[in-house]
Amino acid sequence: MVIGLYIGLLLVLGLLGFLGSADTLPEGVVQKGIEGFFNRAASYLCMRIWSRRAPAGSLGVQMHLQTLYPGGDPAERLRGYYVTKLGRAMMLICACTVLAGLTWYAARQNDLLDESGNLQRADYGGGIRKAPLTATSADGETVLGDYDLTLQERQYTHEEAEQLLVEALTHLPELILGSNESFDEVYEDLNLVKKIDGYPFSFSWKSDDYAIMHSDGRISRDLPELGGIVTLTATISYEEEQWIQVIHARVLHRQLTREELLHQVLEEELEDAERADPYALQVNLPQMMGSVPITWSIRPKDNSIFLLLLGVLTAILVYTAADKDLARKGEERRRQMTLDYPQFLSQLVLYMGAGMSVRQIFRRLSDVYQEDRARGTPIRYLYEEITRCCRELSGGMSETLVYERLGIRCGAQAYVRLCTLLTQNLKRGNAELLPLLSEEARKASQERMDHARKCGEEAGTRLLLPMMMLLAVVMVIIMIPAYMSF
Repeated sequence: MVIGLYIGLLLVLGLLGFLGSADTLPEGVVQKGIEGFFNRAASYLCMRIWSRRAPAGSLGVQMHLQTLYPGGDPAERLRGYYVTKLGRAMMLICACTVLAGLTWYAARQNDLLDESGNLQRADYGGGIRKAPLTATSADGETVLGDYDLTLQERQYTHEEAEQLLVEALTHLPELILGSNESFDEVYEDLNLVKKIDGYPFSFSWKSDDYAIMHSDGRISRDLPELGGIVTLTATISYEEEQWIQVIHARVLHRQLTREELLHQVLEEELEDAERADPYALQVNLPQMMGSVPITWSIRPKDNSIFLLLLGVLTAILVYTAADKDLARKGEERRRQMTLDYPQFLSQLVLYMGAGMSVRQIFRRLSDVYQEDRARGTPIRYLYEEITRCCRELSGGMSETLVYERLGIRCGAQAYVRLCTLLTQNLKRGNAELLPLLSEEARKASQERMDHARKCGEEAGTRLLLPMMMLLAVVMVIIMIPAYMSF
């Protein structure tokens, strides 16, 4: 059963959370509350499954994490990343499973059948009710079919009968024919309606030849071999007024199966039960079909499985989108550091011209950046790396190694070239380094201008389609009034 699937999924997620309760989560991962529970379930999967085989694409993810969040244990940081995104996916699946289960339960709750198994009509003004019924034997082993029964209100108010009748009769042929194409070739029972939804008329039908068709539209079992033509007379009633409508139909043979005959008989009995007492609150459904007891139940409209599928699909998208978001952040870091390079070189040249050493310049830039961050300015990855260099220098690391590590972490070729200059000229002093940095700053400014020009050209290309759409709108605004003026 579907509900078994929902319960099973919840039990599996709960079991994973219980098994992972003793695991130590990586630093930075939420450890408490609902999110912490699912993070522990994800940690259990990562430790027991992915420990044997690294996840696909984990090497690229680790490189992005190392670039964006330097420091700490790379393995633990990678594990924390996968635990977080897998935990969120599992939490989403759990939420959609709960919603799917509630939808399944709600689809089976109704007030149409009372404790005695009788259908309940709506009171006056309550509107028409649809009863999707399923007939089964008393032991529940035999399904006797699905049926759709329409319950009318106990009483209606009628106005402007003559005008409404003309409108109602335009819909009557289509309703009567059902699956038949025309009255010239009738193979299926006609739907001789007693009511038309939205109209206050009742229809009473009479057949002129019961050997061909009964008054309720059922084709007679004694239909002649060649069929026959039957005249159906409808007496349309509204309070004290009556109208007559005549329909001619040519009825032809179609062999009914045993199941169709059974369905037809039960449907007739249902309709008889529905119209037996239109003023009663209850409709007494047939309890026997020959010698077979019948049990009735409301057929639920259960769409809960689609909620579960939607949740699983969304969880997959959330899981895969995390890698794309990480790659986007890495690209944003690279772009930001490329744009900050000319300004950084200009600051180096300016401070060196004032007599400061590279170590002092790095300390000065780091202090200014920390003050800006304290005021809430956005993060700048270049100055984060400079701040890290200052911590390494304060820790006793040699300047040569610090500059080499800075070039490796920044990654861009321009920074590698700059750090090589800083390393090579470390013992020669600022006198020889300053001209080289000035030339590098000039080149960087020129590259920045070329990059800005390229971005402007790309923006112009992207704006081409919107401009064409605006041109089309302007042409329409101009041409339509001109066309309509002729």
